[in-house]
Amino acid sequence: MIVGPPDSMETVNQPKADLAALFIEAVTGSIGEMTRTDPVAREVIQANFDRTLGEVWALVGSLPGSPDCLALSLPVKTARGMAERVFTDVREPIDDGMILDCIGELANVLAGQAKSLLANSPYHFSLSLPKVMRSGDSRVSLHLGHHCLRIIFDSEVGEFALQIIAEA
Repeated sequence: MIVGPPDSMETVNQPKADLAALFIEAVTGSIGEMTRTDPVAREVIQANFDRTLGEVWALVGSLPGSPDCLALSLPVKTARGMAERVFTDVREPIDDGMILDCIGELANVLAGQAKSLLANSPYHFSLSLPKVMRSGDSRVSLHLGHHCLRIIFDSEVGEFALQIIAEA
């Protein structure tokens, strides 16, 4: 993977290998900071969309039927761990609704960071509000068969995945 200077925002004519580096930067700069974790990319591959990567999903992009979509997926334990770090000052118990809201906000900030990094590149994308759901939701299944760039991350609170979905 090729990574340019950390302060470089120029993405025009970047090789595709750099696309993963930019999304990794977006994850560490958004989710990492918001959850006070240090996400590390464990695996970067091009593959078909995988709906088995977690029980909590946030989909961002031009939905439905878009050629571009970001899918953030997490096991429930990781989602809860991230929410607990974000809501450290909240005195009430963190419930499922708060966890889903938190994951939606993490996905929103991640997508905004990625959008700004890719703004002047051929990889720019449309941005919608995140749709947060459980893995059984039919909106997750809409992307089966689509090709994607999959990045699996490890963090102190658990693993999670980001899939950048391309047109099938």
